[in-house]
Amino acid sequence: MDTSQKITHVLDRLGFGPRPGDYQRVESLGVEVYIQQQLNPSEGENPAPLRRQLRQLSRLNQSPGVLFSEFAPPQRPSRDQRVQARRRQNLVAQEAHTARLVRAIESPNQLQEVMVDFWFNHFNVFINKGLTRLWLGSFEPSAIRPNTLGTFRTLLGATALHPAMMFSLDTWRNTDPESPQATGPYRCLNDNY
Repeated sequence: MDTSQKITHVLDRLGFGPRPGDYQRVESLGVEVYIQQQLNPSEGENPAPLRRQLRQLSRLNQSPGVLFSEFAPPQRPSRDQRVQARRRQNLVAQEAHTARLVRAIESPNQLQEVMVDFWFNHFNVFINKGLTRLWLGSFEPSAIRPNTLGTFRTLLGATALHPAMMFSLDTWRNTDPESPQATGPYRCLNDNY
């Protein structure tokens, strides 16, 4: 391949495709330097407009505990309370979706964005299952994004221990088959994962 073909190839393979100015950026940096930058992303490299957009998504970096205390319905909620809680939880999920889309379009760390998309799809959680919708807001930024270019073991552990995955997989049903509490549907370890 000549240099032009290498640049086109690397932009197609390490991202969602070239954006305006990407070809010239890789040409000026060199293909190898660009690849190294993609393998070692930095949030600080994000352009100011992207950082501003992400800051406007106020629920994006809240912990699962904070999200639960702010957006979970009360115990034994009325129908109206459930509807209101669901609407507020939708805001959290919408912000998570918006952030992922904005980053995929605007971030110079395209390889990281492709890997976030891949791993988010691989370790998917069902958004319409109870509180999973609420915890989706922290699942990608806290469990997946920081581990996309690290070790699989670390990524697996982070996703397995996140409340969104634990709730989605009904881990509360896990029971030691030898324990006295092992009755009815709670006679074994839940092996959904």
